Amino acid sequence: MLIKVLWNGREVDPKEVPDIVQRAIYEEAAQLAQDRVGRIRCPKHNTSATLVLKKASAQKLDFDVRGCCDELADAIHAALK
Repeated sequence: MLIKVLWNGREVDPKEVPDIVQRAIYEEAAQLAQDRVGRIRCPKHNTSATLVLKKASAQKLDFDVRGCCDELADAIHAALK
C-alpha cells in the first residue's frame, strides 16, 4: 500500500513534510493506516490501494482512497472507520 500526504497542493511521502510537527502527525497517521489496511487487497484484481492523507489532526484524519475498483475502496473505508 502506498500512502501519500497532500502538502501545499502536492502529493508527497509523509517523511518529506518540512514542518517537523506536521511531519510527526502525518507519519503517525500513515503508520496507523498501514497497520489497519496495509494488507487489504482487491479480491478481483489482487491490487492494493493508494491512500492520500488530506488532513491530519488529533481529532480527525481525512484520507482519499484510490483503488482499482469500488469494492477495494469500500473495504478500505470500512477498515478505517
